[in-house]
Amino acid sequence: MSEPRPEFVIVLRPEPHVADPIRALRRGVKYLLRGCGLRVVTLREYPATHAVESVRQSNARRYGGRRRDRSGQEIGISGTLRSDAKFSHG
Repeated sequence: MSEPRPEFVIVLRPEPHVADPIRALRRGVKYLLRGCGLRVVTLREYPATHAVESVRQSNARRYGGRRRDRSGQEIGISGTLRSDAKFSHG
């Protein structure tokens, strides 16, 4: 039996100048497989606010509720900024 592989979540939003977002998405999915060896196993379309909130909730559960302020600095348990906080690839 093979070892479990990591899964990643990406939220994509087309830029205003993209005429056909579905076609752009399909092209990106093909590139991920052919060029990078990354296969899309689940793909869903959500209203913009739903997708962003869903990812925020998922991240809060995954990373143990670690909070960050608007600049991206981790907020410690006491609510103070941690200067030693580092971003990791978990």
